[in-house]
Amino acid sequence: MQPFIDFILTKQSILQKFIQAPASLNHHHSYTHGLFEHSIEVAEIAFNNAKHLNHSSIECQAALVAGLFHDIGKIFVMLHQANDRYIPGPHEGYNFAILAEPLAKLGSRNRQLLELLSSLLAAKPSGYKARYAIEHIVQQADRCSSESAFIHAKFQELPDYYHFCKVGDKVLKRMS
Repeated sequence: MQPFIDFILTKQSILQKFIQAPASLNHHHSYTHGLFEHSIEVAEIAFNNAKHLNHSSIECQAALVAGLFHDIGKIFVMLHQANDRYIPGPHEGYNFAILAEPLAKLGSRNRQLLELLSSLLAAKPSGYKARYAIEHIVQQADRCSSESAFIHAKFQELPDYYHFCKVGDKVLKRMS
């Protein structure tokens, strides 16, 4: 996984945007530093769950790296249009544009690991059948982080004794 460590630590413009960007426009982690916070949460959850479920060391590391970089494509427009505003788009595809260099280096060392990491970073069409169990772990870590942050944000301005709130046609609940 060394190519990813080297990449993120030596590309200051990418690292700066990655740390400062929001994760979404109006949903989860939609504030400055939100993308980085969300990515750290996903990486941590994915790694810990993979480890808890007795996945191999390499799969746990892949879950960590995939969790950290699964949304890095969200900064693609910011990098290429000198724009600091988040603009929604096909970020999974942009992941590969941004991560081309470390993926190529990884592929020259270990083709199987490149295949695994590519599967973890790719967009999944409806009905997609996962080839690796670890794909479900990373996907669920992403969902866990984003939905928890969304619900926390909806209750943030409400007093502790509010145990539900309505968002559109959905009722969200909490215990306090």
